[in-house]
Amino acid sequence: MDRWFSSINEKKKADTTKEYEQLKQQLSITTNDLILIKFKVYSVRYFMELRDYNEVHALLEDLRQSKFIMDYPTLYYYEKYQGAFNYKFKKFQQSSGHYEAARKYSEFIDIAPKEKASLYYSLGLVNGKLNRNQQSIEYTKKSLSISQSLYEFENCVHSHILLGILYKRSSQHTDAIEEYLKAGELSRVGGFTSVLHTIEHNLGTLYSQMNKSKLAIRHFTSSLQNDCSCEDRLNTHLSLSKEYFKSGRKDEAKNSLSEVTDALPDLDGISDLTLKEYDLLTKIYSGDIDSLDKRLIKELLPLFEEANQLRSLAEYLSFIADYLYENGKYKKSSRYYALSYKYLNKSIT
Repeated sequence: MDRWFSSINEKKKADTTKEYEQLKQQLSITTNDLILIKFKVYSVRYFMELRDYNEVHALLEDLRQSKFIMDYPTLYYYEKYQGAFNYKFKKFQQSSGHYEAARKYSEFIDIAPKEKASLYYSLGLVNGKLNRNQQSIEYTKKSLSISQSLYEFENCVHSHILLGILYKRSSQHTDAIEEYLKAGELSRVGGFTSVLHTIEHNLGTLYSQMNKSKLAIRHFTSSLQNDCSCEDRLNTHLSLSKEYFKSGRKDEAKNSLSEVTDALPDLDGISDLTLKEYDLLTKIYSGDIDSLDKRLIKELLPLFEEANQLRSLAEYLSFIADYLYENGKYKKSSRYYALSYKYLNKSIT
């Protein structure tokens, strides 16, 4: 069973499926509750790798009643996987509680340094989602330090990216740039090119935040030259379009947005937020602000707040305020400027 668990962590899918069926058959005749519970906890990890979240949910619910007879190692993994499952479905408060419980249990057991680095990175992620920036930075630095000592360079890249995001959020721009550059250098040397799009995109958003549009546009353009998912590519086109618009290059802004227009009919599963951002820019560029104004507060603000995209929301509100002001609607424009200022402040606190 432990060998099977190691295979899951090493992502040897062909081996793990065969061994799962063998173990399930062998364990059907055992009466040892602790071994059965351990198998169920390991199976949570197995089904998470398969993305069978219905099975994961069923297993975790079943295990809830057995929590009080688990030993510390089993409790550690149970809490960690509860944290991962809740994180997957954006229940960040619950996820944080489970990851913290796993951290406490980790102090009583002997876990491999690589596993500890994984736990700290997860704690960094979830605290970041809850805007606990300082806690997130501390956990991510711990994860990075362990990964560096193990020469786990791919994990180092992800930690540098997360630190860059956290420093950017705290307006520590020099530190953020340094982290992104380290991530880019490591990813190129190590051949982890799948993250280059993310690194360049994040540098673009950072320079946009610093009001350095030329550099932002350069990095967004560079980002599009790297492989990535369809939705990531669309998000970069949206960011590039916004940056052109901010710079007064409205024809180029519309051209970049047209890349999204051409791609959307062929894509399924695009997030609501990406679709709403596309809709927002389309209406702003066409001057169709009145129809947008009627549903903005009710429909769009909560969506951006939930995704923690407050700075992006502040930008859109500012675009709308500018348009209203230019068209003599001063009272409405002042309301949108005030909202923009409010969300901009929230994004940096």
